[in-house]
Amino acid sequence: MSVVNQFRRRLKWLAPDMRVKRYLILIPVGIFFVLLGVAVYLYIQYTQYTDILYNILLDSTGIRL
Repeated sequence: MSVVNQFRRRLKWLAPDMRVKRYLILIPVGIFFVLLGVAVYLYIQYTQYTDILYNILLDSTGIRL
């Protein structure tokens, strides 16, 4: 519990107003998760695209894996 109290004291020193304190935490966390979601989405799209491309190339050359 003392760790939580130390964290709260440091946040109060940083931003005494409760609303400002919430936004100081929530905005960077929200941006992080949005960027993480975009990165995962783009990775899935990339892997699907390369998988389709490899299948087309291998089928056209007659190579079967």
